[in-house]
Amino acid sequence: MSAVLLKRLQEMAEACERDEKAFRRDSERRLQALTALRIAAYRRCHLLRGMAAAAAACEAAQVAGVAALEFALNETSWNEDDAAYREVREKLGETAAALQTARAVEGTADEEREADRAFEAMLRFEAWYRGRFGNDFLDLLEIERGFLPVVDF
Repeated sequence: MSAVLLKRLQEMAEACERDEKAFRRDSERRLQALTALRIAAYRRCHLLRGMAAAAAACEAAQVAGVAALEFALNETSWNEDDAAYREVREKLGETAAALQTARAVEGTADEEREADRAFEAMLRFEAWYRGRFGNDFLDLLEIERGFLPVVDF
């Protein structure tokens, strides 16, 4: 076999290897990004579901928004001892209020519009929080939950 042919075959094999490595690197980054989006979406879903449940448990509508807000603050370990507590509470309160409005119009023609507004309020809060504190609010929900057996032996 000629040296030129061997050189070309080797170069082709090396080029394929570089392409494969680049693809693996790019697909790993994409997978990590998609994983992060999935985790955030589930955390948002669980948080808003919990906020809605806390509000629904209240008989008086005027305290339901406060219950939803308190649920979210407790879940993320924000409390009055934190320097920016009032600011976070105020900003997150907009989401709690939007959830209350969405809940109030369930079953009406306005339900979809108000659901969108509640979702957008949460996204605005998350963007504000990221800009204000440099990290994601939903990451505060990252709690390691160990395995708890159903039955103790």
